[in-house]
Order: sequence, then C-alpha cells, then structure tokens
Amino acid sequence: MKRFLSSLFIIFFYAVILTGCDSQKSVVLKNIPDAENSIFTKDGRLFVTGGQNTYEISKINGSFLKQSLFEKPHNCLGLAESGNYLYVLATKVSISPTIPDFSSIYKFLTSISANIYDKRLYRAKIKDENGKKIDILHFETFVYLNDLFLPNGMDADSKGRLYISDETFLPTGKIVRIDPNSDNPVLETWLDSSNGVYAPNGIKIHKDTLFFSDFDARNILNVKAAVKKVSIETKEVKTIFKRPGGLIYPFSLFDDLAVGMVNGYEVVAVCDFNKGSILFLPTSKNTSEPYYEYKKSTFASPSSVNFGDGNVINKNHILVTEKGLLMIDQWSDYGNKISEMDLN
Repeated sequence: MKRFLSSLFIIFFYAVILTGCDSQKSVVLKNIPDAENSIFTKDGRLFVTGGQNTYEISKINGSFLKQSLFEKPHNCLGLAESGNYLYVLATKVSISPTIPDFSSIYKFLTSISANIYDKRLYRAKIKDENGKKIDILHFETFVYLNDLFLPNGMDADSKGRLYISDETFLPTGKIVRIDPNSDNPVLETWLDSSNGVYAPNGIKIHKDTLFFSDFDARNILNVKAAVKKVSIETKEVKTIFKRPGGLIYPFSLFDDLAVGMVNGYEVVAVCDFNKGSILFLPTSKNTSEPYYEYKKSTFASPSSVNFGDGNVINKNHILVTEKGLLMIDQWSDYGNKISEMDLN
C-alpha cells in the first residue's frame, strides 16, 4: 500500500511539475561577471555575487538595476544573512610565497592556495539596531580563511551561526562553523569525511536542517555527485540523491541549492553545473530519480538557484545565476548573468 501511494504521489507530482516544463527563461540582468550566488534577505533585498564584486539588485519601475558594493574587485562566492549583517565569502589575488606544508595533500594544496589568494569572510551592516534598512557603506573583514582551500557555500541557522563549505574536489573537504554572536568567534570544523562529507559545495539551511551538495571521489572509478541533508542538532548525514559525477560533462557537478514550495510540495532545487539543468528533489526522503529536471543546457553553467521572494522576483519564479565559462570569460552573453523562470 505504501509503495502504491508513493507511486501515485510521484505521478501526481510529475503532473503538476510538468505544467512548468514549457516555461520560458528570461534574463534579469547581464554583465554579472562569473555570476555565482544569490540571497533574498528577510526584508526583501536581493544580493548577488560574482567574479568581480557583490551586487545589490533592485527593481524600479519594472527595470532591474545593480549596484557594486566592494570598492575594489573581489572574487565573491557564498552569501548569508545573520543578525543585522550580510556576510560574503571573497578572495582576491595576493601573492605571498611561503614554504608549502607537505604533511598531507590537503594541507599542501591549501598552503599553495594561501600563497596565491587572500581568502576572507567579510561583512557589512544592512540594518540598524531598530531593524531599519540601511545602505551598505563598506565591507569589513570579519575573519581570515586562509586555512581553508576553497570557502564556497554559506548559510546561517536559526541561531545566526554561519556554516561554510570548504570545497576541494578531493575527499578532504569539510563544513566549518562560526558563531558571529560569540564574544570570541572561532572557526570550528563541524563535519568532515568522518561524518560522510567529502567535497561540499552549496549549503542551504531550512528549519535547522542543512542541505548541501557533495562530490564523492573516494573511488575514482565510481565518482558520485550527491545531494545530502544533515540535522544541525544530531549531525546525522543522509543522502537524498546521487548520480555519476565528474568535473566535465556528461557527468554531474552539483552546485548551490535552495528549498521552497512547488505546487504545495516542499522540494530542494539543485543546480547541475555541468549539465546546465536544475533538479527538483523531495526534501523528506531519498530518491533514485529527481521528481523533475529541466533539460540539459537550459542554463549556462548554473551556479545557484533561489525561489522568488515575491518582491524583487515573482514568488512563482526561480532565480538562477548563470556562471558560464569559469574565470576565462567574464563578459560574454554566455553566462555572466542572472535569469528567472516561471514555475507554473
């Protein structure tokens, strides 16, 4: 009976989801070099990161406008809101040669990375003490991240604690945590390979469950791209979905993700960077197939997806950052933009 009801549920889910398969993608804004991540704040503001800056996106009289927030170019990645602050992961080239640490592959790669890139967690105040919106005047360094290889995805839990993925593409990645409300904020390794976390990328927290994309290359003959979830309270990691993974097409490389409602069902939407698609998966159980997936190459290397907030972006739409060709092409119309698509 359970299998029968489950089958009916999946058939009905396909029926309602597929009503959106003919939806047309529309470009929100071009000229977002290496478009990377996005966040809708609690008070309805939209921020987007890219290979040159962090931008605030506004909608005025039906037209979208962007404002650059860093004074100098930065490669900006994950975004999170905690308290009255917007937090941004960002790097910039800063050659500082030191002797590499040869004690492990991870430490060697991290020390090489630290020699080339200055990696920091920045923050800027976006609300005053009364919760009133204020314009971003400048970003300040909150903590240095040079002990991480590639700080990428980020989100905050209900207590304001920040979770950051350290992506390596090797089974040496981890998720670190820091409490910005602490008198002495310190980075701690929260999950690593001993917990079933190998090369995490995107992070999204929903109802104190942390969803993340992962890349499991422990067996080079059976690499898996996966979407997983973990209870923040119990730290128990569960796999929702996985399929053959790799750094190039036709294999999958899952990037950022978002949790939202589609036709009354709670789903996690996931970017497949290599295939140019968005998958919709159930949040509550493991599945061998996505409930629905946009056809390949719908997007130019999608890096992040968000459900519309009903303010800047229609609530029945998704917002997708299209990165395009990594780092080597930051100006063409292939990628380097943010787009939206109707879910209905």
